[in-house]
Amino acid sequence: MLAAAVWRNVFKGDEEVDVRKVAMVVSYLRRTLKALEGVHDETVQMGEMVFGDPGKEAVLVRQRSQMMSLPFKDGKVC
Repeated sequence: MLAAAVWRNVFKGDEEVDVRKVAMVVSYLRRTLKALEGVHDETVQMGEMVFGDPGKEAVLVRQRSQMMSLPFKDGKVC
């Protein structure tokens, strides 16, 4: 669902978009949200947040998921 929202809102629903770019944005958002879970409210309020480099997500996006090797039949992973 997040990827679909990113595709629609960031990439304007462009059917020619490189899906790796969508995946990079999604990965970056997830990593950043996870990091924010451990941050005190005062840190955010004081503007002391430092956000990482979204380009680092490219390494994760290029990795092959173990789930991709599982058989797929009738719309389900076997």
